[in-house]
Amino acid sequence: MALYVIVKLNKTNNKVINGLLVALVIIVFVDVGYIVYFNSMYGEAVAYIFLFLTMAFGIQLVRQKYSSVWLVILFYVWALLLARSKTQYTPAGFIVALLAIRLWFMRKGAVCRSLIVSGTALLLTLSFICYKSSPAWIDKINIYQTIFYGILKDSPHPEWDLRDLDVDPTLAVNAGTHFWSDAVIPQEDSRLYKELYGKIKFPDIAKYYLIHPERLWSKLEATADYAWIIRSSIEGTAFLGNYENRTIQHWRHRRRSFRFGVA
Repeated sequence: MALYVIVKLNKTNNKVINGLLVALVIIVFVDVGYIVYFNSMYGEAVAYIFLFLTMAFGIQLVRQKYSSVWLVILFYVWALLLARSKTQYTPAGFIVALLAIRLWFMRKGAVCRSLIVSGTALLLTLSFICYKSSPAWIDKINIYQTIFYGILKDSPHPEWDLRDLDVDPTLAVNAGTHFWSDAVIPQEDSRLYKELYGKIKFPDIAKYYLIHPERLWSKLEATADYAWIIRSSIEGTAFLGNYENRTIQHWRHRRRSFRFGVA
């Protein structure tokens, strides 16, 4: 339904362009790399749907000279559901709120402007509440990921980085590990609670990157390299797609071999 709406609200008078739009939407957004989330319990499936609906109604609001009240209301409904679909997506609420500034200048009607102001205020408030109400265990995981799988990953001097963060440099032995991987210092170790989880906050991380812009740039470059990869992989091999059964059985055998230490 979301894909239908985004095509329906943005079609043109040219049948060729409309056909091309439908084809591209199907080829790009129905890729198994995205659709696989609908066979899981991850919140990405929900976020994916409401992202499309927010985009569809947002584009329609910009294109129409006179927008209906219901169009404005539904735009904010989808944006709210997107921002609150998962704690990690609360920043989407703030991004949509910035776009709403543009809508306010484009709409002159008092009713429409009142809806935009009210919807934006509600969106900001609920996004902030959702972010602040996230459980402590999520913050713990995010801090671990940001430090050991972010700042320290591929760092030439992880001990120096930890000193700059005012953290015990001996924790550098965990550099490059994520929260669910085996690590020299277990993720639930008391040292991590003392030196990391109860000490480091996200403003400290932002300050680090401001002081070390070259490290921030290196992370942006790494992100750009992976930006076009949407399919998960095992041991460097993409496993999402259409393959012969014998290929799948071969991968399963390799996974079992690695799991039990067989070369």
